Amino acid sequence: MPPNAARNDMTMATDNPNRPTRRALRRGLLGSLFAAALGLALAGCGGGDDDGAPPDMASASIGAGGGSVATPAGARVVIPAGALAAPTTIAIERSGAGAPALPAGFVAAGATFALTPHGTAFATPVTVTLPVDPSAVAAGRTPTLYKTNAAGAWERVPGATLSGTLVTAQVSGFSWFSFGAAPPTISQQPQNATVNAGATATFSVTALGAPPFTYRWERSDDAGVNWAVVAGATDRSYTTPPVATGDNGARYRAVVANPDGETPSQAAILTVTAAAVAPAITTQPAGVSIVVGGSATFSVVVTGTAPLLQWQISRDGGTSFADVAGATNASITHAGAVLADNGVLYRVVVSNSAGSVTSMTALLTVTAPGSGGGGAAGAVLAAGSDFSVALLADGTVRTWGSDIGGAQGNGTASSADRLTPGLVAGLSDVVAIDSGGGNTLVLRRNGEVWGWGYNIFGALGNGGNATAEAPTRFVGTAALRGVRAVAIGSAHSMVLRDDGRIETAGFNAVGALGNPAVAYETNTAVEVVVTPGMRPIVAISAGQNFSVALDEDGVVWTWGANDVGQLGQGTSVASVNVPQRVVGIDPVRAISAGNNHVLAVARDGRIWSWGSNLNGKLGQGEIGAFLALPGRVLLTGEIVGIAAGAEHSVSVHFDGTVFTWGINETGQLATGSGSPGYRSTPGFVSTLPSGIRAVAAGGGLGHSLALGPDGRVWAWGRNDHGQIGDGTTTDRLSPVAVSGLDLD
Repeated sequence: MPPNAARNDMTMATDNPNRPTRRALRRGLLGSLFAAALGLALAGCGGGDDDGAPPDMASASIGAGGGSVATPAGARVVIPAGALAAPTTIAIERSGAGAPALPAGFVAAGATFALTPHGTAFATPVTVTLPVDPSAVAAGRTPTLYKTNAAGAWERVPGATLSGTLVTAQVSGFSWFSFGAAPPTISQQPQNATVNAGATATFSVTALGAPPFTYRWERSDDAGVNWAVVAGATDRSYTTPPVATGDNGARYRAVVANPDGETPSQAAILTVTAAAVAPAITTQPAGVSIVVGGSATFSVVVTGTAPLLQWQISRDGGTSFADVAGATNASITHAGAVLADNGVLYRVVVSNSAGSVTSMTALLTVTAPGSGGGGAAGAVLAAGSDFSVALLADGTVRTWGSDIGGAQGNGTASSADRLTPGLVAGLSDVVAIDSGGGNTLVLRRNGEVWGWGYNIFGALGNGGNATAEAPTRFVGTAALRGVRAVAIGSAHSMVLRDDGRIETAGFNAVGALGNPAVAYETNTAVEVVVTPGMRPIVAISAGQNFSVALDEDGVVWTWGANDVGQLGQGTSVASVNVPQRVVGIDPVRAISAGNNHVLAVARDGRIWSWGSNLNGKLGQGEIGAFLALPGRVLLTGEIVGIAAGAEHSVSVHFDGTVFTWGINETGQLATGSGSPGYRSTPGFVSTLPSGIRAVAAGGGLGHSLALGPDGRVWAWGRNDHGQIGDGTTTDRLSPVAVSGLDLD
C-alpha cells in the first residue's frame, strides 16, 4: 500500500492559511485521535518522519493538465501538462520509513523524502525540488541527489543542481529521495571467470556514487590474505594477459574511490583449464528463396571444443541482429513465411571458451506465388534539408515541411510549406523510405522503387531530369531481382538488390555512382563496380556526392567525393570512382552518411566517425576541419541506432535513450537552449520519453526526428518551413510531438 493511501482525505491543503495545521489538531483530543490514526496508517504503509522533526507533507490531485504540490518546508513537485494521463493523488512527505537502507558510509545532508505513489511513471519528466542541508557534509566531499530505482537500489539522479539549500532535478518516476555524500557503492561485483590456458579473462565492476571514480585492480595469490596492485589496471574492467595453469586460483578485486572515500569489491576467482580448440565454421548458411506460406531451413557445420550456437535474425537489412530464442542447434527453420519476411537475414554466432566466430548472413527471399520479388522492411523516418517523411504501419507515407522542388510529393507546384503531416497520394504498400537534400525514395513491397522531388541530375532514376512533384518510378533492373533498401543523397541515389549488388543514378562527376563508365551523370540506373574482396552488401547510405556500403562481413566500403576525408581512407586529396575498403575499424553492423561525415556502429556496439568535424559533429571531443581516418565517438554503452545530419549527429542506446552532438544554433541538440552553439561530445537528451526506437537527422541548418515507444514521432531543431510538424514555424529547442502522427 503506498504511504499516501490512508491519508488522501486527511492531508491539509498547503495554500489555505485559514485551515488548522496538523500541530493545531494535535493540541486537542481530536488532534490526538487524528494523529494516532494517521500514525497507524503510516506504520502500515512504510511512511513516517525519519528525523524526529514535525511532519512536513502535502498532497494534491493532479490530472492531465499538470500542476504542482509543495510542502511548508519547501519540498515541491511541478508536473507539466501531459505528464499524467488520469488524475492521480501526488503526495510529498519527509519520511524514510520503508525505504531501502542508504549506501554504506552515506552522509545525509537533509531528510529522506517519499514521493508517492511509488513507481508512478510520467509521460514527460517532472521537476522535483527538495530542501537540503549542504553544511552537513564535510569540506571536500561532493553531495548529490540519490533516488531508489525499480529494483530497490539507491542510484544517483543525473542532472541534479544545488542552489543554496534547495536541490532540483528532473525525473520520470517516483520513489524515495535523499541528498548526501557517500563513498562508492559496488552495484555490480566482479564475477568468477573460467578460461582456458592461453586465453584472457575479464573482470568488471560497476559503482554508484558521486564521480569522478578511480579504479585500482589488485591480485591475491594466497586466497585473499595479501593483495598486490596490478600495474596499469585503472579502468572499471580489467583484462588479464594470456593466462597459464600457474594462474589457477588467483583472486582479483577492484578498489573504487571517489572524493568521499574508497570501497573494495568482492574477490573474483580465476580458474584456468586446459586450452580448448577455438570454434570454426566449415559450412556457411546459404540463402533460401520461398513463396508465401513456405518454410526455409538454414544450416551450418562447425568445429571446435564444445561449441555453443546461437542463431540471430535481422529485419533491418543487417543493421541490427537479435537472438532467436531457443535457436541453439546447427539448423534453424523459418516457417509460415509472409511477404513482410522478405529480406530477413539469418546468421549464427558460435562460441566456446577459446573464442567466438560469426557466420556469414543468409538471405530469406519471400515472394507471392507467381511474382518475381518483394521489398524488405526498412527505415520509417527520414529528414531532408527542410522537410520530413514518415512511413505508417499501413504502408502509406506522410510528408511535411518545405515543398520547394516538389519535396512533399503532393502533385502540385505551389511550393507552399506544409506545417503538419499530409498524405502522399497514390502510394501504398511502402516498406522503406529515405530522403536527401530535396528528394525522397521509397521501396514498395513488390520491389518497385518510387521517388519525387529534386531531380536536376537524374537522381530519381526515372529516365528524366525534371522535378517530380508526385511519385515517379525508378528505372532499373532492381525490381526484377528484389530490393532490400534504398538511399538518396543530395544529387544521387542508391538501390540495394537482394543479391547484394547496388544500382545507382544521378550525379557522378566525383564518382558517387561507383561506376567509371558514367562520365558526369545518368538518369537511369547503373551497377556499382564490385571491388575485389567485396562481399554481398547488406546496408547502404548516401551522403553529399559520396556513397557508403556495408557488406555481410561487416566491412565498410566508400566512394565518391573526398574533399574532407569522408571516405575514411586517410587522405582528402582525391575522389574515388569505385568502392574502396575502410580499414582500422571493427566489423561494423550499421552505417549513416551525413552531408560530409559518416557514423558507423561496430559489432561491439560502439560508434566510429570520420570526415568533416566542423561543429564537433564527429563526437570525438575536438573541433577541427576534418578527420580522414575512423576514430571513436566518446560514447559508452551499446548503440542500436544512428543518424548523421548536415552538421549534427544523433544516436540511440539499447535502452532507448538518445544522445546528440554537433551544431546547436537552432536547437539541433535538444538541450532546451541554443547555447552553446555546438558540442563536440555526445550529450543525453533528457526531454524525450524512454524507449525511443529510431531516429533521423536532417540536412540544411538541421532538425531531428525520433520514434517513441507508442508510435508517436518527436521532432526538434530548425522549423523555418514547418519541418517539425507541430503546426508552427518556430524553432524547437526541445522535442515536441508531431501533430496527429502515429506510426503504429
